[in-house]
Amino acid sequence: GGIYRDVWLHVTDRLHITDAVDANIVAGGGIFVSYPSVSETLAQVQVKTHVNNENATSKDCGVETYIVDSNNMVVAEMSSTQTIPADSDHTFTQSATIANPSLWHPDHPNLYTVYTHVLDGGTPVDNYQTRIGIRSIEFTKAEGFKINGQVLRFRGANRVQDYPYVGFAMGNYGQRRDVLKLKEAGFEYVRTSHCRPHDPAFFRCLRRVGALWF
Repeated sequence: GGIYRDVWLHVTDRLHITDAVDANIVAGGGIFVSYPSVSETLAQVQVKTHVNNENATSKDCGVETYIVDSNNMVVAEMSSTQTIPADSDHTFTQSATIANPSLWHPDHPNLYTVYTHVLDGGTPVDNYQTRIGIRSIEFTKAEGFKINGQVLRFRGANRVQDYPYVGFAMGNYGQRRDVLKLKEAGFEYVRTSHCRPHDPAFFRCLRRVGALWF
């Protein structure tokens, strides 16, 4: 019993990006990133930003989004504006194309960072960072699992979180150690079980080292 995860108190402006879980929107809420089209030469990235206006008056809201690669170079910029009525919300949908993208794959887990800024009449009031790996994933009857158009015969493991002396309340170091051990053992995906919720630090590390999960 008790709290065995990090607890954060987020204090925001009344015009702010929502929490994805609290918003309870299918394929939306908070920052939701998808990849409608992916190839080695061109990738389309779609970013949905759900903004809530809890003010008593309408707000001229702007959303500026930047996608930055691992070399800290801006590879895409998007900007949108919308008047949001009082006590209402709006989902900004922005799209960008990235030429010659560095795709995410278990053998080369390339990552980008999406920087999102919310403006109230030109004044910044909220921001968010999202780490993403650009890739396409599909299952076919004939070939099975494919990532970025290539067949991947992966090996997986089931992970039940536990750690000596602390049990479920393991710190980020323990989470990272588990991921590195799984990767060193040759696993490309992990099934998480018997502990809800699993630590976000565990998933962040999986993304960085090149492992899938479900």
